[in-house]
Amino acid sequence: MAIRVVTIRITVRISIRIAVGVAIWIAGIARGLLGIWSAALWTVLLLRLLRLLARCIGAVSRLRWLTGVVGIAGIHIWIAHDALLQKNML
Repeated sequence: MAIRVVTIRITVRISIRIAVGVAIWIAGIARGLLGIWSAALWTVLLLRLLRLLARCIGAVSRLRWLTGVVGIAGIHIWIAHDALLQKNML
């Protein structure tokens, strides 16, 4: 029984990491294709989908915290990167 619980926990952790990685990857593509504000919108939508996934697998609190941190950090990094690019061009 204990082995089964450990296996389920490891599977949930791996699936959360994969889901967050895919969300970041898709948001990066959206940023490249659509621009910063559209990418921010896509990021918010993807984070909401990840939270829905978290409810389904039962890891709500961890995934909410993780997606919030990743989303906020990602948006700030994109804004800072664009600002640095514009500064170097001027």
